[in-house]
Amino acid sequence: MFEFGLIALSVLSCILLGSNAYHSGMPVRRWGVAGLVLGPFAYPFLNAHKNIAYRKAVQIGDIKFRS
Repeated sequence: MFEFGLIALSVLSCILLGSNAYHSGMPVRRWGVAGLVLGPFAYPFLNAHKNIAYRKAVQIGDIKFRS
């Protein structure tokens, strides 16, 4: 029963991280696999990567645009 719970949690994390990555414009397959392998522990990595990608997107040269 414990193994079924871990597998279900990994599959759910895969779906949710893939969906979150899709809506953020990030690679879905990469984050889906990370969710499948790491489970819910991959969510902080997704948020950190999303924040870094956003900062890179709004920075042009030495000028940073603030929103």
